[in-house]
Amino acid sequence: MATTGAGSSRREGPRAGGRAFPGGPRSGVAGGRPDGRLPVLLMLVTSGALAVLAVLLAPIMLGAIELSAGLHPRAAAPAPQPSAVPVPWHTRAPGSGVPINDVAPEQCVDGLYGSVVELVTLLPCDAPHDGQLLSAFELPHGDWPGPAAVNRLAEDGCERRVRGRIAPLPDVTFMYVTPPGDSWPADRKVLCLGVHVTDNAKLSHPIGH
Repeated sequence: MATTGAGSSRREGPRAGGRAFPGGPRSGVAGGRPDGRLPVLLMLVTSGALAVLAVLLAPIMLGAIELSAGLHPRAAAPAPQPSAVPVPWHTRAPGSGVPINDVAPEQCVDGLYGSVVELVTLLPCDAPHDGQLLSAFELPHGDWPGPAAVNRLAEDGCERRVRGRIAPLPDVTFMYVTPPGDSWPADRKVLCLGVHVTDNAKLSHPIGH
């Protein structure tokens, strides 16, 4: 909650080895020649036949693999979903309610008038509104100085910061919003807003620099 002043107050990361063929007589070899040529010849013939068979079967096997892939297509990976990102208060559209402490400089608001200001409504500055945030600053560190001292510091600080902007405008003065004692020292922020010179009257134009 905050206090307003016109001050007022507010807020809040293995390949198998080849088998050896021993020397010695083999059946079907005249004289049982021990030089082992017949087994070697049989190996060559068998190896050649297997190579030819592998060449003939390769297209068939490839077709079967492609057919299997077509019958069982892989599921597409789901598209990544963007993570939800909270919208900062000061980027919300006009018309939304925001805590007074979260209003951004130069934004225009409604709902300023009252002894305590908590939530305000953002409005376009060319629409009727209570005030425009012109500046903000923090009071010095230390013990709670009391409401009278806070109001004096707030008024003096806002006077120095905004008087040059509002002086040429006969229908504009300033008000300040101060932190309440129960939120001190976490909240030491003072807001300086341009408002209409007539109490409770609306501004309908932005305050230029």
